[in-house]
Amino acid sequence: MTTTPDIQHIQREQYVFPYHHISFIDDRGQGSRVRILSWGFEYLIYNTRLASIVQSLEPRSVLDVGCGDGYFLGQLHDKIPTRVGVDIDERALKFAQAFHPHVDYRKADVKDLSERFDVVCAVEVLEHIPDNDISSFLRAMASRVAADGSIVVSVPTVNEPLNRKHFRHYDLPLLEKQFAEALPEYVLEHSEYFYRRTFAERLYRRLTSSFLFRGEIPLLRRFVWGAAKRSAISADSRNGLHLIARFACR
Repeated sequence: MTTTPDIQHIQREQYVFPYHHISFIDDRGQGSRVRILSWGFEYLIYNTRLASIVQSLEPRSVLDVGCGDGYFLGQLHDKIPTRVGVDIDERALKFAQAFHPHVDYRKADVKDLSERFDVVCAVEVLEHIPDNDISSFLRAMASRVAADGSIVVSVPTVNEPLNRKHFRHYDLPLLEKQFAEALPEYVLEHSEYFYRRTFAERLYRRLTSSFLFRGEIPLLRRFVWGAAKRSAISADSRNGLHLIARFACR
């Protein structure tokens, strides 16, 4: 006896990503089958490292300040029962809510929250805060930290040219200085420079994100991905593109 396949189940399984939105019509009215995030390996690898740091603390609750489209909180495991992301960008939050409906995303300013969390994160956010506001921003984050909790941040480093949408890039002395001025009761418990871009990745980006070709080359991708993961952990203050730090109250 033959069984009829569950057609709806097959369709549901394909919706791990809204694949109909991959193809699009560009601003010239031309169709495209692909979208490329040229620095996608970098993004995936440093987010994975951040997630491992947060999860190693075994928190019961995590707040992500400036959560954007929600990728970071969405990849944390379900052993963390309370995950809250806040942002002021409504469009980004709608993506976050669509991709990760099991996470609590809110259009809110961190200073307007009342709950406290075991870990409060700012993932590539501090560089977007004006100089005059950075101390008040850090104090607002600290006000949401539970007793014995931590603040975990990641920032782009001075080893990368200043992005036009950033106010500054960081080295460890600058990050420590900002925390000391805003939160003298907090101490640095862990820091690491992370992610060193390899020659292979630079070349691969040029090959796959050019005017002539946009896409992936499967055999090369596997090699470059492995090399990128290996080199990420060998970064230091001279070449690391991201600085990850954890602060806790004395």
